[in-house]
Amino acid sequence: SMKFAWLFIVLSCELLASGGSAASRNSRVLNNNSCGENQPLNILLTNDDGFDVANIQALFTALKGAGHNVLLVAPYGAQSGKSASVENVGVAHTSKFAGTPLAALEVGATTDDSECGTVKAGAPPLAMVSKSTTTGGGDDEYYIVGPPAVSVFYGLDIAGPAFFKDRKEIDLVISGPNTAPNFGFLTSHSGTVGAAVTAMNRGHRGIAFSAGRAAGVVDHCNPTQYNPDLIAALALKVIDSVTCGDKVTLEPSTGLNVNIPSTNGKTLEDLENYKFEDTEISVSGGLGVQYFSNLLDCRYARAVYDARGVNQTLLEKFAPLPGLCFLSSSSEMAGSEVAGYPADTNAIGEFNTVSGDPEMLTVSISKIQSTYQAVARYSPSSCTSSSSGSIVVARLGAAVPTCLMMVLLLLKMQPSYS
Repeated sequence: SMKFAWLFIVLSCELLASGGSAASRNSRVLNNNSCGENQPLNILLTNDDGFDVANIQALFTALKGAGHNVLLVAPYGAQSGKSASVENVGVAHTSKFAGTPLAALEVGATTDDSECGTVKAGAPPLAMVSKSTTTGGGDDEYYIVGPPAVSVFYGLDIAGPAFFKDRKEIDLVISGPNTAPNFGFLTSHSGTVGAAVTAMNRGHRGIAFSAGRAAGVVDHCNPTQYNPDLIAALALKVIDSVTCGDKVTLEPSTGLNVNIPSTNGKTLEDLENYKFEDTEISVSGGLGVQYFSNLLDCRYARAVYDARGVNQTLLEKFAPLPGLCFLSSSSEMAGSEVAGYPADTNAIGEFNTVSGDPEMLTVSISKIQSTYQAVARYSPSSCTSSSSGSIVVARLGAAVPTCLMMVLLLLKMQPSYS
């Protein structure tokens, strides 16, 4: 009957507007055969874990091995959770040096070794890594004391122009791979994602790579819970997929947030078993963050203390010890809702997509852009309007021609009673 025909059109248009089924819209084939052979890119590489940790060094080596021109500028030590923060803008520590001969000062000398001990304490706060170090170093590798965004600014404004010279501008800014996932709300706190967004704010294209790992205290330098070479190989596949000849196909000021599942127990032979899914950044990060009046009440904190050999009986004498702690579904509190985060029902959200694969072979790829620009414009209206209305309209836009044709066809088929 005509009633069922109209119902069919409504449901079909809704399906078109939402992008189809999760299976059909998530699949991503990582090839660009129509572009011919990809050419070397000029790449700025950074992270938030430190310039000498295993993941970034593996990707640094893999990118250069693939023929790309790569400049590494990354923090001296771990800077996780720093988002896109900056330090000492326009200050230059002038108050510290007032009235003191510069020769009498160790200008900002580091007080600790770098994250993996490649550079020892007492080093300058900004330096080209010596070629005599275990990382290989040279004029293509720098560290800087400060959050990841500062490394990006230095790479774009100082080290990049000197390094790339006649090889034109930077084609792509890559951050990571981080040694933990960055899903959902975690992206707003992540130094890995913050570094990529910092580059996108300047009109560049960026990719933030993060990789899961087995549970426990992570060793960035000699990892046994993940495989840096496999992570780097997976990252290369994603980079190749957004490269067409000598161009990056991402729009300016946009990028990707890529999450690779734990590679623990896997080798490079597993590379072709991975699948890549188009996803969305939604709510769940698989974790929640909550402030505790006493960290000894948080199971995650106690697990970390145990792993690091901390005497908790001694700690109890100094209680309460207030601070932030993670909650997860593996802790005594189930999921991030307990920490005040809403339930994540997005079937194509990053966390739900990756964690829904029992084989841990799904890489999520979510589109991101600079600043906090929303997908749809805010439209103040009456209380009866839906907050998602403008987003629905935006999604429906691409489906309008098809839906209109279906409606016109049905009207033509409808019997005339004139």
